Amino acid sequence: VLTGCTPLQPPIQPEVSTQFKREKTAVAFFDPVGSIHYSEDVYLVLAVAQVSSDSDYAGIWDSDSALTRVHADEFSKLGLNVAPLNGEAGIDVPREAVARQKSLMKAFHASRSKPEGGPGIAPEFKESLRAHGYANLILVSWSGYFMHIPTLGLAPRHSINNSFWVYDLRKDLPLWSGAFPVAQTVTLPKNTGKSFLEENDLAGLKSETEKLARQRYRTKTFDGKPMVSIGQAIGFQRGD
Repeated sequence: VLTGCTPLQPPIQPEVSTQFKREKTAVAFFDPVGSIHYSEDVYLVLAVAQVSSDSDYAGIWDSDSALTRVHADEFSKLGLNVAPLNGEAGIDVPREAVARQKSLMKAFHASRSKPEGGPGIAPEFKESLRAHGYANLILVSWSGYFMHIPTLGLAPRHSINNSFWVYDLRKDLPLWSGAFPVAQTVTLPKNTGKSFLEENDLAGLKSETEKLARQRYRTKTFDGKPMVSIGQAIGFQRGD
Protein backbone atom coordinates (compact mmCIF):
# COMPACT_ATOMS: atom_id res chain seq x y z
CA VAL A 1 0.00 0.00 0.00
CA LEU A 2 1.30 3.45 -0.88
CA THR A 3 0.66 6.55 1.11
CA GLY A 4 -1.03 9.49 -0.58
CA CYS A 5 0.87 12.51 -1.76
CA THR A 6 1.11 15.68 0.22
CA PRO A 7 -0.67 18.63 -1.47
CA LEU A 8 1.00 19.26 -4.82
CA GLN A 9 1.31 22.31 -7.04
CA PRO A 10 -0.71 22.25 -10.27
CA PRO A 11 1.12 20.60 -13.19
CA ILE A 12 3.21 22.84 -15.43
CA GLN A 13 1.44 24.04 -18.55
CA PRO A 14 1.47 21.72 -21.61
CA GLU A 15 3.47 24.21 -23.69
CA VAL A 16 6.08 24.44 -20.93
CA SER A 17 6.25 20.64 -20.74
CA THR A 18 6.69 20.40 -24.51
CA GLN A 19 9.51 22.95 -24.47
CA PHE A 20 11.08 21.25 -21.48
CA LYS A 21 11.26 17.94 -23.38
CA ARG A 22 13.09 19.62 -26.27
CA GLU A 23 15.83 20.95 -24.03
CA LYS A 24 18.66 19.34 -22.09
CA THR A 25 17.76 18.60 -18.48
CA ALA A 26 20.09 17.61 -15.65
CA VAL A 27 18.85 15.25 -12.94
CA ALA A 28 20.53 15.14 -9.53
CA PHE A 29 19.59 13.22 -6.39
CA PHE A 30 21.16 14.27 -3.09
CA ASP A 31 20.94 12.17 0.07
CA PRO A 32 21.18 14.44 3.14
CA VAL A 33 20.69 11.54 5.58
CA GLY A 34 23.18 8.77 4.82
CA SER A 35 21.65 6.23 7.18
CA ILE A 36 18.86 3.68 7.58
CA HIS A 37 16.32 4.41 10.30
CA TYR A 38 15.00 1.32 12.07
CA SER A 39 12.11 1.21 14.50
CA GLU A 40 10.92 -1.97 16.17
CA ASP A 41 7.97 -2.59 18.47
CA VAL A 42 8.81 -4.42 21.69
CA TYR A 43 5.95 -6.18 23.48
CA LEU A 44 5.94 -5.45 27.22
CA VAL A 45 2.77 -7.40 28.20
CA LEU A 46 0.85 -4.29 29.27
CA ALA A 47 2.24 -1.99 26.62
CA VAL A 48 4.26 -1.81 23.43
CA ALA A 49 7.46 0.21 23.36
CA GLN A 50 9.23 1.31 20.18
CA VAL A 51 13.00 1.01 19.95
CA SER A 52 14.74 3.09 17.29
CA SER A 53 18.24 2.98 15.85
CA ASP A 54 20.17 4.27 12.84
CA SER A 55 22.74 2.50 10.70
CA ASP A 56 25.09 4.70 8.65
CA TYR A 57 25.96 3.83 5.06
CA ALA A 58 27.67 7.11 4.12
CA GLY A 59 31.08 6.27 2.72
CA ILE A 60 29.97 2.70 1.97
CA TRP A 61 27.25 3.28 -0.61
CA ASP A 62 27.17 6.22 -3.02
CA SER A 63 23.41 6.70 -2.78
CA ASP A 64 23.63 10.05 -4.59
CA SER A 65 24.95 8.49 -7.80
CA ALA A 66 22.86 5.30 -7.57
CA LEU A 67 19.53 7.04 -7.07
CA THR A 68 20.38 9.84 -9.50
CA ARG A 69 20.66 7.15 -12.18
CA VAL A 70 17.29 5.67 -11.16
CA HIS A 71 15.46 9.01 -11.38
CA ALA A 72 17.21 10.02 -14.61
CA ASP A 73 16.18 6.70 -16.16
CA GLU A 74 12.56 7.22 -15.17
CA PHE A 75 12.44 10.79 -16.51
CA SER A 76 13.97 9.61 -19.78
CA LYS A 77 11.06 7.15 -20.10
CA LEU A 78 8.74 10.17 -19.90
CA GLY A 79 10.36 11.65 -23.00
CA LEU A 80 12.80 14.07 -21.37
CA ASN A 81 16.30 14.60 -22.74
CA VAL A 82 18.06 14.01 -19.42
CA ALA A 83 21.50 13.19 -18.11
CA PRO A 84 22.42 12.17 -14.55
CA LEU A 85 24.86 14.19 -12.49
CA ASN A 86 28.40 12.74 -12.58
CA GLY A 87 29.09 9.02 -12.85
CA GLU A 88 29.17 7.03 -16.08
CA ALA A 89 27.64 8.92 -19.03
CA GLY A 90 26.75 11.73 -16.65
CA ILE A 91 27.44 15.46 -16.46
CA ASP A 92 30.97 16.17 -15.25
CA VAL A 93 30.36 18.92 -12.69
CA PRO A 94 33.35 19.96 -10.54
CA ARG A 95 33.43 18.32 -7.11
CA GLU A 96 33.46 21.67 -5.34
CA ALA A 97 30.23 22.71 -7.05
CA VAL A 98 28.57 19.39 -6.22
CA ALA A 99 29.72 19.65 -2.60
CA ARG A 100 28.29 23.16 -2.35
CA GLN A 101 24.93 22.00 -3.68
CA LYS A 102 24.89 19.05 -1.29
CA SER A 103 25.54 21.38 1.63
CA LEU A 104 22.43 23.35 0.63
CA MET A 105 20.41 20.12 0.52
CA LYS A 106 21.65 19.10 3.97
CA ALA A 107 20.87 22.53 5.42
CA PHE A 108 17.36 22.38 3.97
CA HIS A 109 16.80 18.89 5.40
CA ALA A 110 18.00 19.99 8.84
CA SER A 111 15.90 23.16 8.90
CA ARG A 112 12.77 23.02 11.06
CA SER A 113 11.01 25.72 9.02
CA LYS A 114 11.60 24.80 5.38
CA PRO A 115 12.18 27.79 3.09
CA GLU A 116 9.24 28.15 0.73
CA GLY A 117 11.47 28.16 -2.34
CA GLY A 118 13.16 24.89 -1.48
CA PRO A 119 16.89 24.32 -0.97
CA GLY A 120 17.91 26.63 -3.82
CA ILE A 121 20.73 26.15 -6.32
CA ALA A 122 24.36 26.96 -5.52
CA PRO A 123 25.65 29.56 -8.03
CA GLU A 124 28.72 27.51 -9.01
CA PHE A 125 26.56 24.40 -9.48
CA LYS A 126 24.10 26.29 -11.68
CA GLU A 127 26.84 27.90 -13.77
CA SER A 128 28.55 24.56 -14.36
CA LEU A 129 25.31 23.02 -15.62
CA ARG A 130 24.69 26.03 -17.87
CA ALA A 131 28.23 25.75 -19.24
CA HIS A 132 27.45 22.16 -20.23
CA GLY A 133 24.40 23.35 -22.16
CA TYR A 134 21.68 22.35 -19.68
CA ALA A 135 18.57 24.51 -19.70
CA ASN A 136 16.74 22.78 -16.85
CA LEU A 137 17.41 20.97 -13.58
CA ILE A 138 15.39 18.41 -11.63
CA LEU A 139 16.64 18.20 -8.06
CA VAL A 140 15.55 15.19 -6.00
CA SER A 141 16.10 14.46 -2.32
CA TRP A 142 14.50 12.46 0.48
CA SER A 143 14.01 12.25 4.22
CA GLY A 144 15.74 8.86 4.33
CA TYR A 145 14.83 5.19 4.24
CA PHE A 146 12.71 3.86 7.13
CA MET A 147 11.96 0.32 8.20
CA HIS A 148 9.41 -0.44 10.92
CA ILE A 149 9.10 -3.92 12.40
CA PRO A 150 5.84 -4.18 14.37
CA THR A 151 4.89 -6.69 17.04
CA LEU A 152 2.19 -9.39 17.17
CA GLY A 153 3.17 -10.93 13.84
CA LEU A 154 2.24 -7.94 11.71
CA ALA A 155 4.15 -7.44 8.46
CA PRO A 156 7.16 -5.08 8.50
CA ARG A 157 6.83 -1.84 6.52
CA HIS A 158 9.39 0.32 4.82
CA SER A 159 9.03 3.79 3.39
CA ILE A 160 10.69 6.72 1.67
CA ASN A 161 9.54 10.27 0.90
CA ASN A 162 11.11 11.82 -2.20
CA SER A 163 10.94 15.57 -2.84
CA PHE A 164 11.33 17.16 -6.28
CA TRP A 165 12.23 20.68 -7.42
CA VAL A 166 12.07 21.56 -11.12
CA TYR A 167 14.05 24.61 -12.29
CA ASP A 168 14.49 26.63 -15.47
CA LEU A 169 18.22 27.38 -15.28
CA ARG A 170 18.22 30.11 -17.92
CA LYS A 171 15.57 32.21 -16.22
CA ASP A 172 16.53 31.25 -12.65
CA LEU A 173 12.92 30.21 -12.30
CA PRO A 174 11.49 27.44 -10.09
CA LEU A 175 8.77 25.74 -12.13
CA TRP A 176 7.38 23.07 -9.81
CA SER A 177 7.92 21.27 -6.52
CA GLY A 178 6.27 18.44 -4.60
CA ALA A 179 6.80 15.41 -2.38
CA PHE A 180 5.87 11.78 -2.98
CA PRO A 181 5.80 9.47 0.04
CA VAL A 182 5.55 5.75 -0.53
CA ALA A 183 5.22 2.92 2.01
CA GLN A 184 4.84 -0.80 1.52
CA THR A 185 4.84 -3.98 3.54
CA VAL A 186 7.97 -6.04 2.98
CA THR A 187 8.52 -9.78 3.32
CA LEU A 188 11.64 -10.50 5.33
CA PRO A 189 13.48 -13.80 5.45
CA LYS A 190 14.06 -15.42 8.84
CA ASN A 191 16.90 -13.03 9.52
CA THR A 192 16.28 -9.56 10.91
CA GLY A 193 15.47 -6.47 8.89
CA LYS A 194 19.00 -5.22 9.54
CA SER A 195 20.57 -8.34 8.08
CA PHE A 196 18.17 -8.30 5.13
CA LEU A 197 19.14 -4.74 4.23
CA GLU A 198 22.82 -4.65 5.11
CA GLU A 199 24.35 -8.03 4.28
CA ASN A 200 26.18 -8.58 0.99
CA ASP A 201 27.30 -4.97 0.60
CA LEU A 202 23.88 -3.48 1.39
CA ALA A 203 22.24 -5.53 -1.37
CA GLY A 204 18.80 -5.42 0.24
CA LEU A 205 18.90 -1.66 0.84
CA LYS A 206 20.01 -0.93 -2.72
CA SER A 207 17.30 -3.14 -4.19
CA GLU A 208 14.44 -1.93 -1.99
CA THR A 209 15.18 1.79 -2.32
CA GLU A 210 15.22 1.46 -6.10
CA LYS A 211 11.90 -0.43 -6.10
CA LEU A 212 10.22 2.19 -3.92
CA ALA A 213 11.63 5.09 -5.95
CA ARG A 214 10.53 3.63 -9.29
CA GLN A 215 7.05 2.78 -8.02
CA ARG A 216 6.02 6.44 -7.72
CA TYR A 217 6.56 6.89 -11.45
CA ARG A 218 3.82 4.33 -12.10
CA THR A 219 0.09 5.06 -12.42
CA LYS A 220 -0.93 2.18 -10.17
CA THR A 221 -0.05 1.20 -6.62
CA PHE A 222 1.67 -2.07 -5.73
CA ASP A 223 -1.76 -3.66 -5.33
CA GLY A 224 -3.12 -2.28 -8.64
CA LYS A 225 -5.07 0.77 -7.45
CA PRO A 226 -4.91 3.97 -9.58
CA MET A 227 -2.64 6.76 -8.36
CA VAL A 228 -1.15 9.97 -9.70
CA SER A 229 2.37 9.34 -10.92
CA ILE A 230 5.29 11.74 -10.62
CA GLY A 231 5.11 12.39 -14.36
CA GLN A 232 1.41 13.22 -14.21
CA ALA A 233 1.80 15.45 -11.16
CA ILE A 234 4.59 17.53 -12.72
CA GLY A 235 2.96 17.64 -16.15
CA PHE A 236 5.27 15.38 -18.17
CA GLN A 237 2.71 12.60 -18.57
CA ARG A 238 -0.96 12.67 -19.50
CA GLY A 239 -3.40 11.85 -16.74
CA ASP A 240 -5.80 9.74 -18.76
